[in-house]
Amino acid sequence: EKEGYITMTSNGGTTYLVPLDPLTAVESSVQQAIQDLYEAGVKAQKYIESKGDELRSVREGPLAETKASLLAMEPRIRKVQQERKKLKMTIADAKKKQVEALENEKKRRQEAQEQQEADKVLEDANKSVGEAEEHTEKACSAAQALVTSRGADTDSPLQAMDEAEKALSACAEQIDRALAKIKELMDEVKNAGKGPIGEARGQLVKLKVKTGNFDSRCKKQVV
Repeated sequence: EKEGYITMTSNGGTTYLVPLDPLTAVESSVQQAIQDLYEAGVKAQKYIESKGDELRSVREGPLAETKASLLAMEPRIRKVQQERKKLKMTIADAKKKQVEALENEKKRRQEAQEQQEADKVLEDANKSVGEAEEHTEKACSAAQALVTSRGADTDSPLQAMDEAEKALSACAEQIDRALAKIKELMDEVKNAGKGPIGEARGQLVKLKVKTGNFDSRCKKQVV
C-alpha cells in the first residue's frame, strides 16, 4: 500500500477532484443513460430512414417485406423517444423537489439556530430587567411608605430616610446596568432582518422603554 498526495485544484483555479456525492453520482449515471438512449434512438432512426430510401422503389419480394418491417419500427422508436422525454422531465421534477426540500431544511435549521440565539438574547435581557424591576419595586415602595407615614412608624426617621436614599441609589445603579445590558444586546442584533432575531430586537426596544420607566419612577421618589 502506497501513500501520497493529490492536487484538488490548480493554481489557476481549475478543479481536478471534488468530494464524491452518492446522489450526484447516481444522477450523473442516469443522465448519461438517458443521453445514450437518445443517441441510440437517433442512430436507429437515421439507419431506418437510410435503408428506407434505398428500398423506396422495391414493391415486392423479400426486400419489400424488409422495407415494411423497417417502417414498422419507426413508431416504436418514436415511442421510446417520447418515454425518454417523459423520464427526463420526471427526473428534472424530482431534482427540483429535492433542491426545494434541501432549501427548506436549510431554512428550518437556520431559523432554529436563530430562534435559539433570540431566546438567549431575551433571556439575558429579561433577567437584567427583572432584577431592575425587583429593586425598583422594593426601593420605591419603601420610600413611598416613608413619605406617607412621615417616619411615624420608625424609631429613627432620619436613619430611615438615609436608608431609603441608599436603596434608591442602588436601584438607579441596577437600572443603569440593565440599560447597559440592553444596549449591548441591541448592538449584537442591530443588523438582524426578519425572523426570530429581528423579533427579539423589537422586544429589546420594549424592554428598554420599560426599564426607562423604572428610572423615572426612582427619580420621582428622590425628588
